[in-house]
Amino acid sequence: MAIRQLPVVGRPTNPPDPPRKIAIEEHFIDPALVHPNYGDSFSGEFDQEGSSYGGFNPEFGAVVSARLNDLRDGRIEEMDAAGIDIAVLSHTIGGVEGIPDPAVAVSTARRVNDFLAAEVAGSGGRFAGFATIALQDVGAAVKELTRAVTDLGLCGVMVNGYSNLGADRLYLDEDRFEPFWAALEELQVPLYLHPRLPSRAVQEAVYRGHPELVGATWGFAPETATHVLRIVYGGVFDRHPEAKLILGHLGEMLPFFAWRIPACLRVQPLLAAHTQAPARLPVGQHLGDHQRELQRPGAHHHPARGGRRPHHVRQRLPLRHGH
Repeated sequence: MAIRQLPVVGRPTNPPDPPRKIAIEEHFIDPALVHPNYGDSFSGEFDQEGSSYGGFNPEFGAVVSARLNDLRDGRIEEMDAAGIDIAVLSHTIGGVEGIPDPAVAVSTARRVNDFLAAEVAGSGGRFAGFATIALQDVGAAVKELTRAVTDLGLCGVMVNGYSNLGADRLYLDEDRFEPFWAALEELQVPLYLHPRLPSRAVQEAVYRGHPELVGATWGFAPETATHVLRIVYGGVFDRHPEAKLILGHLGEMLPFFAWRIPACLRVQPLLAAHTQAPARLPVGQHLGDHQRELQRPGAHHHPARGGRRPHHVRQRLPLRHGH
């Protein structure tokens, strides 16, 4: 008789439940949107390729759009199948960051957060949420972040790259954002810095003729990594040591450059003099507990629903008993 399966020696009689997951890059889209992208978040070159959705072919774009708008049956079924206990929802790009009018950006952020809070409240504990804020008006952004955390129960904030203010593009190392970093410390919630496409000027100079490289294929990572390095070497974490920053996508390549960057600054003292943080220290030491690289082997991932498992966020989430 053929032996089809060998006995398992030492198998526990009462094995523990498999570990559950918290997925923290789980996007949705503002249902009031007329077009899926605010501002100049996507390259005009993509439109010339016959697609208005970030260069995706129309069929794939339709699938992504449907998934971004699904906050009930299909999403929760997929969470169950993947062993995901809680999804931390956040607005996809392009978000309010691409709205150059501060008043419109502020009102949009408030509407998005009210919508998200209602979805979280009605999810039976399956959803949590990262707030949307309009950093075009820092004072209003701090007020909205405080409201979102203390009144709406959201567990942090996601910022999609730089913010448009008129013709300017604002990065988070700028002095105007000091109240925002102070609010993150006071509220004890993390900032998830999510990629955004580089500006049109960069696209036209660096990626001209190669729209396939602009987005998630390549352009997201250097754009976001540069933003983080501006924060680090702008001294933000030295001034706000309790601030928490989350990065996904294998740390946006920064772990692979963690030796090279400070090594170069050590032998280029004239360049190092421009930093506001000790250039002799490794990037990882600057980031310390502030940066979490959250992509783990075997993490659950869907298009437009990236699976991530946090550490310091977990204590703020309503995990169900036994998970």
